[in-house]
Amino acid sequence: MWGWMRPDEFIPLAEETGLILPIGDQVIAQVVDQAAAWGGKIKLSINLSTRQFGDPTLAERLMSSAQAAGISGEALGLEITETTLMTDFDVHVAAMERLGTQGVRFSIDDFGTGYSSLAYLRRIPLDCLKIDRSFTAEILESEDARSIVSATIAMAHSLRLGVVAEGVETAQQAQLLREMKADTLQGFYFGRPVSAADFAATFLP
Repeated sequence: MWGWMRPDEFIPLAEETGLILPIGDQVIAQVVDQAAAWGGKIKLSINLSTRQFGDPTLAERLMSSAQAAGISGEALGLEITETTLMTDFDVHVAAMERLGTQGVRFSIDDFGTGYSSLAYLRRIPLDCLKIDRSFTAEILESEDARSIVSATIAMAHSLRLGVVAEGVETAQQAQLLREMKADTLQGFYFGRPVSAADFAATFLP
């Protein structure tokens, strides 16, 4: 038995073998069911792989699952990477626009590690950029990392996008990112992954 594995250890193999599609379908089903169990009170986000996002039936299947569970698209968010988005840009934007009409919101995950341009960002129906944890990890020691994070936040806000800083692990990182006007901070400093039951007991009335 291998025990617990990080996503970056098994997702590339799942992508290569095609297993990412049934795995992705199972994740979507579980997220939709959980959102329904919480009455749509908590917006849940789903990370999509390149193969999933390239599936032309994704939008229809996702909304069918949501409707069957009795929730609207507003209870769901989808996270994609820059690399995924750019693989078939026009097709992906069309899918995002279809889902956006149903209330689904989109974030670019690990922003800064791909090759998005401002021209492309202006055409995408995005709601949020998520700054990659590699920049957050170096923000206290590296002037270059601070400059990149600061510029990303300013650019996102000029495009009327929210900003999530990933990988926050210390109070010092959190304070600096707040001073830089990041909208949301995410990371182990605020909490470790927990079960749905533990989350509900802590955060839901």
